[in-house]
Amino acid sequence: AHHGMVHAVCWNPLNNELLSIGDDKVCLTWRRSHDSSLHQTQYASKPALSLSHHCVCVAWCPDQSFLAAAFSDGTLRIISCDKTSFSLQIDKNIENAHHGAITCLSWNQDGSALITGGEDGVIKQWSRSGNLRSKLCQSMHSIHALSWTPNSQCIVFASDKYVSVQPVQGKHKKTKKWKAHNGIVLCLDWNVLNNVLITGGEDCYYRIWDEFGRLLHC
Repeated sequence: AHHGMVHAVCWNPLNNELLSIGDDKVCLTWRRSHDSSLHQTQYASKPALSLSHHCVCVAWCPDQSFLAAAFSDGTLRIISCDKTSFSLQIDKNIENAHHGAITCLSWNQDGSALITGGEDGVIKQWSRSGNLRSKLCQSMHSIHALSWTPNSQCIVFASDKYVSVQPVQGKHKKTKKWKAHNGIVLCLDWNVLNNVLITGGEDCYYRIWDEFGRLLHC
């Protein structure tokens, strides 16, 4: 369906279709269809949006009709979905949101705030409408992954071999930082059900941590 690597996928909660974006700079929508003769479920794709640059990652805003998309040229875009036709259109372009590629992004639980991380080692917080609120962090290395804690009071991010948990507000609250892997930490996510963190690294291990950075499973 895509020509080249697929970089980003997410579900459209309005119609339960899957969105995918690849190296070909095309956003496809995938609709499930059941083939009774083959007794299996298949997915049919159609182009939904053409893009000018390579998209690195996307995230749908919770309980809303739009998503945020991060691009290799440092641009952040807000893309809306029409609730009737389910067509996609770019509502807002935020050029030079980061110096270099935006590598990761995440909405908080109620969709009121967005964080982005980039090759420049910066983490920024944005409003739902795409206005810059604050610069949360400056790292010496690229930000490879980030997420919100379940209560949206802190963010967790991966830079080089380390994972850090930092409060969003309050200058006097300490940031927790620990070495999580023997190689670059590539991905992480916070489980909202049991409040544990999972990380994956270049060392080919995945690890599970509690909220204080104590290792639970390796």
